[in-house]
Amino acid sequence: MRGIEPPLRAWEARVLPLNHTRIALRRLKAILRLTMKTVKKIIEILFPGTQKKAFYAAVRCKDCGEEVRIRINRSSDFQMAHDSSNPSHYFTVKKEVMGKDCFNLMGLTLALTNNASLLFADVKGCEFITFDRERD
Repeated sequence: MRGIEPPLRAWEARVLPLNHTRIALRRLKAILRLTMKTVKKIIEILFPGTQKKAFYAAVRCKDCGEEVRIRINRSSDFQMAHDSSNPSHYFTVKKEVMGKDCFNLMGLTLALTNNASLLFADVKGCEFITFDRERD
């Protein structure tokens, strides 16, 4: 009776069965790594200084006092806003976070101008501390 193992002569061979697939996978990984590095370099050349698109806000939990720093990505977290009563209100950012030690849900809503300056912050379950741009 024979199982799923290859015959003895296959184990004694210099190359095991399906070894070529591992080599192809290593080559593919190397090509992808090189491609991603090239794409990043092209983006840096075409759009200099646009890589840092993050902002940070900090809030403090009302229950435990834990300070939580929140990363805000301009490409995915900013929402266009139209407020006829306040024409300088251009973007809205809404975040809900939890601290590491406390399970109190904290809500943060920011109103920003078109150049991402803070107009006002609305919080739930926490107090607002700061809002600033990512530094180099």
